[in-house]
Amino acid sequence: MSGPLVSIVVPVYAVEDYLDECLAGIAAQTYSKIEIILVDDGSPDRCGEICDEFAERDERAIVIHRPNGGLSAARNTGFEAARGEYICFVDSDDRIRSGYVEGLLRAAIGSGAEIAVCGLVRFEADEHRTTAIEVAPKEGPGIMSGREATRFLMGQGQVLMTMAWNKLFHASLFAGGLRFRGRILEDEDFAYRVLSRAVSVAFVPAVLYEYRVRPGSIMTSGWSERNLAVLEIYRERAEYLATLDDDGPARADDHALARLATQKYLGALLRANSDVHLSGIATRDHWLEHIHAELNRISAPSALRGIRPYDAGLLSVYRLNPVWAAHAQRRLSQIRGSAIGMRLFRSKTGRPLRAQRR
Repeated sequence: MSGPLVSIVVPVYAVEDYLDECLAGIAAQTYSKIEIILVDDGSPDRCGEICDEFAERDERAIVIHRPNGGLSAARNTGFEAARGEYICFVDSDDRIRSGYVEGLLRAAIGSGAEIAVCGLVRFEADEHRTTAIEVAPKEGPGIMSGREATRFLMGQGQVLMTMAWNKLFHASLFAGGLRFRGRILEDEDFAYRVLSRAVSVAFVPAVLYEYRVRPGSIMTSGWSERNLAVLEIYRERAEYLATLDDDGPARADDHALARLATQKYLGALLRANSDVHLSGIATRDHWLEHIHAELNRISAPSALRGIRPYDAGLLSVYRLNPVWAAHAQRRLSQIRGSAIGMRLFRSKTGRPLRAQRR
């Protein structure tokens, strides 16, 4: 396949055990008109040397050594150096399949979409076993508008649509200064801003990206700075989507999109109310004050039209007593989790899960 130059930006930090495998997958792409931009983000191990050695073997590779600044800064550095008409981002401990670039590019060019999205597999490997979970579009190549893709992000497509690395972006999307903003959960922060800019988004019904879950990389439960980051991003997303228009009067679906974002923020706040109430963190009162102020601010009737019955019930309990709402939310989550587990068991085995009699 001949076509435009595609820039692959790879931020690199402390992954010397996995970097060779990542680079081998990039070098083996069936679409060869690529530039490989390796950004050594001040890695303390041998990653910088591995990048330099790879660039000596593959003339398509460019290595940038920079002081450590974090994932967002490294991605932005790579983007600034990119010359491609299309850009994709690959994390340096992950793997891409040989048709990753070609599959995404065919979908983008064939549909005229500014963004193409492929399926992903999330795997955890150790010396004894490998477990994997696949998430991929079921039909395709499908097309959504940017607004529809943003709605999909806030619903069933959250896993598929949030991450930057299973996507191909047309460089024009970044023309207005769109960048990664250097915060916890930078992909969550980036996704709604880039999707809502696109006129259309294409989907490739194949798993082309393999996301590695490393030992110790999964966040533990309980209240943390990560939870606060989720609340901030959901709040900013609702405010951002409320400003959208199409160079004229705001469309009805834009209003619906903003309302959906507000409702997602409400749900996150109700979950946070439960998590903080039932945690033993020293700053519990501080976070509860913030959460309750936000709940009171956004729960106007106009914003809550069409709210899920689940959240509406919790909000009613919250207005009576926030502590009751915390316990109710926790119990309802346990019940919903059990129901999902039973449905999954039935789908895998073809028989219902029955309680054992004693």
